[in-house]
Amino acid sequence: VMDSLKTYYALAAHADDYGVKITKEDKKKIEKAAKKFISDNSKDAVTEMSATEEDVEEYLRLVTIQQRMQAKIEEDVNANVSDEEAAQRTFSYVFVSTEGTTTEDGKQKAVLRQKAQALAAVKPEELESKAEEAGMTVAQESYGSVKDEDSSLDKKVLKAADKLKANEMSGVVETDKGYYVIRLDSEFDQKATDEKKDEIIGQRQQELYQKVCDEY
Repeated sequence: VMDSLKTYYALAAHADDYGVKITKEDKKKIEKAAKKFISDNSKDAVTEMSATEEDVEEYLRLVTIQQRMQAKIEEDVNANVSDEEAAQRTFSYVFVSTEGTTTEDGKQKAVLRQKAQALAAVKPEELESKAEEAGMTVAQESYGSVKDEDSSLDKKVLKAADKLKANEMSGVVETDKGYYVIRLDSEFDQKATDEKKDEIIGQRQQELYQKVCDEY
């Protein structure tokens, strides 16, 4: 809480740098909201919070400035992200977990591997229907590269996806947690790429905002 308050006051001290102001209309709205906050809470709750109407007004003033300052600061971010920088490949996969398998002779894992192998042998367009018949779920993942740190999947899975062309199936990909069967859906997924662009811009904005706050 103290760190947030320090940031709010630092931003408020530099509000003129970005032309951010609290107008008379803002002040009226803040006063009205503060009165409502106090009246909506019981006396015991207000006492417990050590809150006064003036405290609430000051907090709302600071938050209003912070929000406007953040928006102004983020306007300075470079919003140009190329397709190449954000390019995403998308694949569908079925996961057969081996976690909890403790049979010493490995028979249990062998049965699970056979289950995965059966799926790996189906036609790409049959993956969903055959997985459903086997009581398994098909999930989908998009990634930029094997080094993609945003992916929660094992790097072995991404490496296997990297070797595929659109509508090709992998064999069984074995990881420490289980077996994967992969079908590459798109070598360049425009929708996922556009979403990644927004994510990159958002990261740039957050980094710039934090940099400015730290400097203040």
